[in-house]
Amino acid sequence: MAGDGRMFLPLLVVLTGLGPGALQIFLPALPQIRADFVTDPGVAQLTLSLSTLSIAVAMLLFGPLSDRIGRRGAVLLGLGVFLVGSIGCVLAGSIVMLVIARVVQAAGGAAGMVIARAMIRDRHPPEDAASMLAIVTTAMVIAPMLAPVLGGGLTDLFGWRATFAASGLAGLVILVFSLQALPETRPADTKARPGLFAGGGRLLGHRDFLAYALQGAFSIALYYALLGGGPHVVMEVLGGSATHYALWFLPVAFMFMVGNLVASRISRRVGLDRMVLIGSLGNVLGSGLAVLLALLGMAAAWTIFLPTALVAFFQGLSVPNGQAGALSVNPNAAGTASGLSGFLQMAFAAAAAQLVGMLQNGTVWPLLLTMFACGLLSLLSFLPRLMGSRAASTG
Repeated sequence: MAGDGRMFLPLLVVLTGLGPGALQIFLPALPQIRADFVTDPGVAQLTLSLSTLSIAVAMLLFGPLSDRIGRRGAVLLGLGVFLVGSIGCVLAGSIVMLVIARVVQAAGGAAGMVIARAMIRDRHPPEDAASMLAIVTTAMVIAPMLAPVLGGGLTDLFGWRATFAASGLAGLVILVFSLQALPETRPADTKARPGLFAGGGRLLGHRDFLAYALQGAFSIALYYALLGGGPHVVMEVLGGSATHYALWFLPVAFMFMVGNLVASRISRRVGLDRMVLIGSLGNVLGSGLAVLLALLGMAAAWTIFLPTALVAFFQGLSVPNGQAGALSVNPNAAGTASGLSGFLQMAFAAAAAQLVGMLQNGTVWPLLLTMFACGLLSLLSFLPRLMGSRAASTG
């Protein structure tokens, strides 16, 4: 049953959602974790910040590893690491042990996020891959939306350890199904494969890979600028509440999901590069609209979140197509490309969120200008690909 086509896409969806879901499910339990271990908020916050870093680094490792040992083996290894980390979280007797176990769990969860994209590219040409990636990418939105709700209920009913037990149980179920139904998709070619990191160096020197990867990284950075600065702006600058922020964020997440679903329908017909260009222009249009409304004196939650919802829709069109483009530069190194582009996305996202925090001055401008800069850079970073394609077609 290790190649059941009916299970292929559903498995990739849950593999992609496992890491983000595990990252979010325990957040409602942080106050209880701090109280149980009698620690300060900064130390407890390491369970989130260090695990985010762990995901970024693990992406760099699992991508090229899957090129060397195969996709299926790398996924199973990642799920095993995830289970070890989950058990460690449940049994942790100190905050230090919990942080270490959470880092291990996050590293294992990164495997599915990276390798699922490579497996899609293994089986499908770029335009078809973009359509499937759009479906898989929705898992990275839905999982973080639902996980905190589940985590809050589990914490209230059974305590904070139940959130990690639930993650571990999900990982175990996915591992069982992967053992039965996940096929090996890595191309069975006879070419010598590059060393673990040599392939990444070659990709970084490739114009088209950089164009696709940087466009996606700046797009995600725009989104994370809102995640990092939105709560402060809504609650401290505009006088709203945490509930207001949560409600205003829903249309942003919803429109990103809609954009991905639209991309899954039209990417093959419209074309990969056109979809990325449309998304890049949408980044500039939506973030620029928020800046314009603020310049006109209309600084309010709706003038930030509704234009960002427009941005999110266009990102839903461009991000899966950009991922497909980055993975297509060298099909024999699709895993490395997936890991490297994922690392760039996480690194740029963390930098944007941190930048907004450092620039806070009691106004909406640090957030809006950071978002607009990321949107503009997403367009500029893709121009070399467009100019190169145009030159090739007219040469």
